[in-house]
Amino acid sequence: MSTFTFRPWARQADNSQSLKDVLAQAGVERGPFRLITEASLRAEIEEGDSPISSSASEDTEQDDGESDGKPATVAELIQARTELLDHVQVAHNDALMALDFISWLSSRNIVGAEHSMSPALKDQVPVKTLGFDLWERMPVDKAREAQDNNIAENTRVEGLQNVADGLLAAAQRLQQNVREETSYWQQVLPVSEKGWNVCRLPGTRHQLGVTFGFSESLLAFSRKGFAAFVVGKDGNVTLAKGVGSKPKALRVSIVKNQETVATSRMPSKVDDETTLEDRIRHARDSLFDEELYHELMREGQTVYSLGVRVLSRRIILPADPDTKTEVKFELLPVDEAFDETTSIEDAAMAQGIATCARLLLSQAHRKRLYKRSQPAKPKSAEKAETLTLIIIQSLLALVKQINWFGQSSKEQIHMTE
Repeated sequence: MSTFTFRPWARQADNSQSLKDVLAQAGVERGPFRLITEASLRAEIEEGDSPISSSASEDTEQDDGESDGKPATVAELIQARTELLDHVQVAHNDALMALDFISWLSSRNIVGAEHSMSPALKDQVPVKTLGFDLWERMPVDKAREAQDNNIAENTRVEGLQNVADGLLAAAQRLQQNVREETSYWQQVLPVSEKGWNVCRLPGTRHQLGVTFGFSESLLAFSRKGFAAFVVGKDGNVTLAKGVGSKPKALRVSIVKNQETVATSRMPSKVDDETTLEDRIRHARDSLFDEELYHELMREGQTVYSLGVRVLSRRIILPADPDTKTEVKFELLPVDEAFDETTSIEDAAMAQGIATCARLLLSQAHRKRLYKRSQPAKPKSAEKAETLTLIIIQSLLALVKQINWFGQSSKEQIHMTE
């Protein structure tokens, strides 16, 4: 808080002093007259160090300096008075607040201290709710101070050790993350370099996936043609939701007299050493065969008149009624399928039928793409229907043609003999 010194304004020097005033001033400055002699006055004059003259000059200089701070106008005088009153009011308020606090603090231990509390403070807080206690200074215990210093030092050392352990753990985690990230891209980049469409998962920022489906497939199968990359605990990248881990394949079997004599080749099994690209390829082939089997089931339900039988898990086509030969289509997991071939000739026929069925579905995809690339027709109220593909009928014609060539070859050989 600032301090202020109040000084009277300097007055003009009054040269018309009376003798009485001069004698009084001389008595104050020089003392009794019996101590003032001519010799002492002459000595002071010669030395040039007269207390009267020096004090008078100092008073004159002080009066001149103080006269400079005098307000020149009435407005300045009023402003100075206002500032003075403001400071006095602040000091008065601080003093009252200090008095209230001391009174409130002393009201618990000193009788009558609450009488000096202001009414406003009594309305705000109860009396005797704040107090103080006198504590004697405890004696200095050097052994305890040494123990406290030792504990503090050990605590600092322990804190530094924890910080060092945290930094070491963070460095190890960073090294592990770098190792996992390197392993991740070493598996994903070759997939992208081989031509697979690697893109970001919709709705995410850092999750990547691969598109392996067919754009012209049915809607139910085209939606399954995308899978996200998932990093396993061992660091290997797999496809999300087990895509490609348990692939299925279409198996064509040749049955004679209710006995399987040949089957088409099945893809290789998926194991832990299977690369990411192989898993994607298995997932694509599995999705393609699932769509093919779905189309065979749809068409088989419309060609019962041709002797086609559609059962719960297989489709049977008549091949040669004379030899009771049938062609069976099954959609089996690759891990559960096994080779039942006993005739190499029939195995080639089964593999050829499977290849032809896949080619017919690819041809249907190309037709859909061509139709979609054509200019759109005017809109109408009729909804476009999903047409049933003609795959079984084409396979039946192929099987009959193979049988006809086989019979013709046998007859020609018989005629030659």
